[in-house]
Amino acid sequence: GVKHLLGLGEFSSPHPELSTLPLFLIGSLGISPMIFKSISLLPIAGFIYYCLMVFSNKTMLILIICFSLLMPVIFFNIAMLEFSIWLFSFNTIMLLEFLRHRGEPIPQNNFRLLALILILVCLIRQPAVFSFIPLLAYLIIHKQFHEIRFLILCALIPCIQLAHNLSVGNPALGSSIAPYVLLSSSLSFSALIPVVQNFSYLLFLAIFSIIPAKKYGSLTVILLCYLTGYWIAFHLIDPVVWGMPRYLIEYMAPLIIIGLVKLYAIIP
Repeated sequence: GVKHLLGLGEFSSPHPELSTLPLFLIGSLGISPMIFKSISLLPIAGFIYYCLMVFSNKTMLILIICFSLLMPVIFFNIAMLEFSIWLFSFNTIMLLEFLRHRGEPIPQNNFRLLALILILVCLIRQPAVFSFIPLLAYLIIHKQFHEIRFLILCALIPCIQLAHNLSVGNPALGSSIAPYVLLSSSLSFSALIPVVQNFSYLLFLAIFSIIPAKKYGSLTVILLCYLTGYWIAFHLIDPVVWGMPRYLIEYMAPLIIIGLVKLYAIIP
């Protein structure tokens, strides 16, 4: 077949094509434990730069950065050679953009830059492809149909990559349990325990972030689309890896940051 002619059948990897890019960029400075551990600082530095650029309120700025860096489940992942921190940084920036522009459309340049950066993040961390769901929901809700074609073009490469990697086989998809059983079990007590253990009382902020409020308009719907997409994606994998911290920081931790910002905004 075509895959055999292209040599894909024998040498294909379930990991994204640019998963070694951060290692290549930082590794060019030398080979040492500190160099490898600093790989996670690249996306965190980008996230902090974004916050410094868009938030003039110093109190909120300090809260966002402190919660993002000192939340235990995030702090320990920063020190690991793990690319989930890239998706955490992107998803937090994306949701903050939705929050900042809740009363008006996100500027076209900002939206397109988000979509283009998302392509790169998808090629580093494969589950990032599900972040196209809230972006699409945003366009539909705000009736910006002229941007959907651009978003689809951006999603094309990550979706092809995902389809190919699924065909090759992914270790996280080793479960023989039917998808509908996995989804129905995702809200069970045993499935929720790891989430509570990793975030504890901070989960109240995540819940607060998706509570409908008139002043936030369609933001709640977009956040629900975001949460639903990732919740389904991460509960179709093998239950053995449900609740792993690196998965949770990718989609739950950004909601906690948004909940914090919303809570700060309503406190007199």
